[in-house]
Amino acid sequence: MNNIVRGAYYGLAAALGGAQTTALCSYDEAYTIPTPQSALISLRNLQILMDEVGLRDTVDPLAGSYFIETITKEMEALIEKEMAEIDNYGGMLKAVEDGFVQTKIARQEYEFQKGLENGEYVKIGVNKQVMDEEKQEVELHEYDEEMAAAKIKGLRELKKNRDNEAVKNNLLRLEETCRNGDNVMPVLVECCKSYATVGEMAGVYKNIYGLFKEPDIFK
Repeated sequence: MNNIVRGAYYGLAAALGGAQTTALCSYDEAYTIPTPQSALISLRNLQILMDEVGLRDTVDPLAGSYFIETITKEMEALIEKEMAEIDNYGGMLKAVEDGFVQTKIARQEYEFQKGLENGEYVKIGVNKQVMDEEKQEVELHEYDEEMAAAKIKGLRELKKNRDNEAVKNNLLRLEETCRNGDNVMPVLVECCKSYATVGEMAGVYKNIYGLFKEPDIFK
């Protein structure tokens, strides 16, 4: 439940820091797919900030703040440093293929977890002000066989009633466009209009490019 409070402060801090769009994680996302109730609470958090707190009444409430401007410049410098490092490595594509980016992310996650465990990073209720009675059960999503069956039935009806010749032609166009190295977006739009499924469109990519295999970052 502490994550509900965190979400409210994160939303406030993001807006005051200049964020143009914000989506709050639900309080149970650390454990499970968000429930409708928890997702609604996140939405209410943002609505309260906008309509009760009045956070959007002014375009930039902290404009000119020395503190905000300073940490923004510091963040910009760090971002440019990371971008330069990736450029020097050979670009983002090569960095992902070689596992360079994944290694940096894994290292950051490790350092953060280590910081939580040694108290360097404070998390109330996790590593500070911990009280056993605060622990609460998290509502989990149950697998709904009826919903799964309904989705499968709907997909079968879609494939039966759509213009499958148009789907076939659009998928062939997608394949040709991929092989030619052209812009695939217009063809994808036509695929969607003919009711080609995501799996069918992804299958074209799979046949041409194969499956991406994450490099071993711990070797």
